[in-house]
Amino acid sequence: GLYLSQPLSASFLAIFIIMAACSPLTVYTLVAGQTIAILITASGVFSTLLEQNENLVTPFIQMFFEYSLISTYAVYAIIRHGRIKVGNYKLAIVCAFFDTTATFMVVYGYKFTTLTSALIISSNNIPSVMVLSYFILKSRYTKVHYLGVLLALIGLSLIITSDFVDSKVEDEASNPLLGDFLCLGSSIGYAISNVVEEYLMKEGSTELTGLLSVMGFFGATVGLIFGATLELSSLEDVPRSDVGKVAGYYIGYAVSLFLLYSVAPRFMKKASALIFNLSNLTVNFWTLLAGIFIFNYSMNWLFFLGFAFKIVGITVFTQRDVKYSLGTRRNSIPYNEIDPDNVAENVTYGSTVVNRKLSSNNSTKT
Repeated sequence: GLYLSQPLSASFLAIFIIMAACSPLTVYTLVAGQTIAILITASGVFSTLLEQNENLVTPFIQMFFEYSLISTYAVYAIIRHGRIKVGNYKLAIVCAFFDTTATFMVVYGYKFTTLTSALIISSNNIPSVMVLSYFILKSRYTKVHYLGVLLALIGLSLIITSDFVDSKVEDEASNPLLGDFLCLGSSIGYAISNVVEEYLMKEGSTELTGLLSVMGFFGATVGLIFGATLELSSLEDVPRSDVGKVAGYYIGYAVSLFLLYSVAPRFMKKASALIFNLSNLTVNFWTLLAGIFIFNYSMNWLFFLGFAFKIVGITVFTQRDVKYSLGTRRNSIPYNEIDPDNVAENVTYGSTVVNRKLSSNNSTKT
């Protein structure tokens, strides 16, 4: 194969050239999106270290630490504003439920199925987000958007192909049907959570701290109950000499996802849940890149070509605005349909143009 530094340098040089020719919004989308992907990669690395070095597969205990950190946003909100603003508790709980369920399912999905199958099935969240956004957010996409998604998925297929070619013998899946089902359920769960999160952030009735507080309390409670019941006994087998190292892995995992959950809602408000998931298609690239230095993985040129396709796909997608109707159930209006008797405005959130109807509060009382 090619020497690592050559394709790596060429890939990043191409990315810098693309960024130099793009608008500030596109640069933000690329940089913030890849920052999120790297944070997801970091959490995966810490999970892998727990499993490979300590033989610990404890998604619920990890969930408890992760969401306990996230729940500290409630303390921040009370100290800063004296309250926790959650305009729609039902949707916030729906978001938290599907997020925690998807987290559990993906950890166990990777345990039962092969890596290649898991990556292919997990990419299902892209069409899932597009369909959900179409009906929930009334999103309307152009041919340019579909082209961007296609290019990103081609990049994913190249990376999966490279992984398959490099693996002379792939580990046998212990229960491929169950593993594939869990990965599929996880991708749908994350898609629902992401779209609901985008809606809450852009609709405006729920503050970021409020949403994260609900997600934090819900996830920490689930993690505590099931972690104490199902996984706590596995920690008893950890040698005393490894306690500090294991604690470091748990802290690293929790901090990585705390930062991710702090950035992701802001990213969705400025961009969209779909761009968020498109950006996450590069997670396997960053995972393998980290694996070269930590787990002695190998990499060939198809990985870099796939990464380049993904970046180009995201760039193409952001060249056109996504238009959709947004508002509460009282004031939402169909796409491209404006009542001439009411005032309306176009609100732009990053690459998203929102047609939000304004209520008439200036009528004269008789």
